Amino acid sequence: MFPEHLELRSLHSNGPCLASLATLTRLRSLALGGRLLIGTQGLSALRHCKLPQLEALSITGLHASSLMGRALRAMSAAHAAPAAAPAAASAGAGPSSAHAVGLSAIAGVQTPACIDELLGVLASSFEGLQVLDVGACWDLTTEGLCHLAGALKRLQYLQLREQSMGWEEVQHALADAPELRWCGAVKGDGPKSWSAPEAVCFTLVLGDRGLELSPLT
Repeated sequence: MFPEHLELRSLHSNGPCLASLATLTRLRSLALGGRLLIGTQGLSALRHCKLPQLEALSITGLHASSLMGRALRAMSAAHAAPAAAPAAASAGAGPSSAHAVGLSAIAGVQTPACIDELLGVLASSFEGLQVLDVGACWDLTTEGLCHLAGALKRLQYLQLREQSMGWEEVQHALADAPELRWCGAVKGDGPKSWSAPEAVCFTLVLGDRGLELSPLT
């Protein structure tokens, strides 16, 4: 008997265990929590995990993102030469590595490129999603949201973490999501990106002219 609903709230894994989900072809809702460190093996598992009936996905336990070796190398370089890091960042060289954090904090680092890659894999593997909660991801980009809007044609509800981008940017990025009725960015309780010291919360609801800022925000 294959389950239709599955909650994994205490995961402590770097992702390969997610390959087992591919056998749960009747799964309709999935919640991933705990301490999920998705690396290259985890991404590979998700790419091969096609769940055609999955309608709801919640990822609230993504405590780190070591998806790209170059992101970690950039962090190491920033730590070794902190004086040069701000200049490199202003020139657009590499991910947001200019923040002088210790190497011990690398395990808790997410970069926009890492998160965009993860969202791309989710969108291609779970095309039938109607409800998506990515509250564990705090450094989304407009490009990542645009990809979600274009790939998830049935998406109706999108839960985000508080973001450094304004609600207008999110509204524009999601303009091509044909079924989206609601998008909320709520306050998280974990670390935020150094580039988002004043992240904002907001709620967008479907109105006569598309997604509009909720007056209750």
